[in-house]
Amino acid sequence: MFGRQVRVGANANAPATEKTPLSEQTSEELRKNLQRDISYETKSIFKFQPSVAGSVVVVVLFLGLSTLAFVNIEGFSRRDAFYYCCTLLTTVGYGDLAPVTNAGKALTMVYILLGLTLVTTCIGTIVSEGANIATAGPPKLPTVKRELMSLSLALLLVLLVNCIGAGWVIYIDGVSVLDGFYWALITSSSVGFGDIETSELTRTFNSCYMLLAVGSVAFGLGKLVEVMCNIGKVRRIEKFCSRGVTNELITEIDESGDGAVSRLEFASYMLVASGKLNQGDLNEVMALFDQYDLDGSGTIDQDDVALVNKRNPNRSGDPRVGLPQ
Repeated sequence: MFGRQVRVGANANAPATEKTPLSEQTSEELRKNLQRDISYETKSIFKFQPSVAGSVVVVVLFLGLSTLAFVNIEGFSRRDAFYYCCTLLTTVGYGDLAPVTNAGKALTMVYILLGLTLVTTCIGTIVSEGANIATAGPPKLPTVKRELMSLSLALLLVLLVNCIGAGWVIYIDGVSVLDGFYWALITSSSVGFGDIETSELTRTFNSCYMLLAVGSVAFGLGKLVEVMCNIGKVRRIEKFCSRGVTNELITEIDESGDGAVSRLEFASYMLVASGKLNQGDLNEVMALFDQYDLDGSGTIDQDDVALVNKRNPNRSGDPRVGLPQ
């Protein structure tokens, strides 16, 4: 944020650009840069996301049309039909509502297959885009503290959702505290025994609650796996870096065999060995560079690019064309 281009020479009196160090900017320049950055970040957060909009439309249409279909086929009320669709989509399946007609059973099978593939994919897209907005900004390398903090927030969300569900049935249905949390947990975990009878009001509440509860628990469990993997990666990186640089390491890195390691060789090896870069991806990038480095000088310029693209017009500027598979 705020600039990286230093004013030198003839341009020393020019207005500060985005890359001017903070210490060299005037208060007016800082204000303008701040306004520009805030405007950019706001637009990036609230810009139209076709993938999200399409996913929302798919989910709404799927639930709406399925609800109407079960109303007509099974004779459910609209509330019960929507509730039934939610129990199928979340795989809670209490068993308090079930189809009795052959057409209803056939539709249920189709609904389950579509719901567990198409609709869950759309919901994943919505959640992913939401997470990208929430974490907007420069990517941060994982640390044990940061990972544990994100896990704590996820677990707090799971606890909050279960407390909401438990509090509802305790207050509305008059069940014990134990049964309240028992009902909330079997709902949010999609176990759904259906052994606790609830009121019509709770069924209405649960039509939306189970979507939130199951989604929250799935997010929490996914975050747990992600955090464990990231912490393991951080530990491996710390252990690897603690070794320092030894003669054996130099020998291992030295691909050219000249007894010396270049900056590129060292950086490439360390990134791959620490798990921050995949060796296959690195090989593809280096192969692409070699295709343009016609004279083997270790550098490419505009003439090299123009010559290679002229020889192979099918590239059309797409760096993926011509890459070895």
